[in-house]
Amino acid sequence: NWQLQQQHGNISCRAVAGRIVVQTNPIAGFVFTPQIIDINTPEVRFIYTGSGASKINWESGNGVKGSGQEMKTRYTDTGYYLAKQVVENAMGCRDSITARIYVSGLLMVNMPTAIVPNGVNNRYLPLVYNGTLQEMEIYNRWGEMVYRGTAAWEPENNLGEVFICIARVVDRHGRNHKFTESFTVLH
Repeated sequence: NWQLQQQHGNISCRAVAGRIVVQTNPIAGFVFTPQIIDINTPEVRFIYTGSGASKINWESGNGVKGSGQEMKTRYTDTGYYLAKQVVENAMGCRDSITARIYVSGLLMVNMPTAIVPNGVNNRYLPLVYNGTLQEMEIYNRWGEMVYRGTAAWEPENNLGEVFICIARVVDRHGRNHKFTESFTVLH
């Protein structure tokens, strides 16, 4: 009685007592939902989409492990995670696949409510976290646009006046947002 094992590509050969049995390797594969993950919606569901596996093991990249056709996990911090699936068939042949998961932070826009031309806060510019300022428009009290752009606005001889800023922001997932704030130019 003799035994020979050889692997080549997706085919595993095993010979016992002169007979050669050819088995197809299992194929690893998965999808996860939601596709856009942020710290507000941190629960992710992994679903097996491969074929030929009798055992399916998961590693979510955050320390949580599981097995079976599906696995759920919660990511408690922002950043990149490497999710991994290892599958095995009845003959012991294995395959694996990984996916990079990104959990983004919340979009935050800080819009000042006052600036002082001759002070530390002498320019108006919204601060954007986890997104990009696409454009801001500044209007005076008569509704006239006095500025449009993405650079900081520096008021000229506008002491005591109140303005409105409309900021258009795109988050890390490409979604558009609009923020509005009034602010005063102090003496």
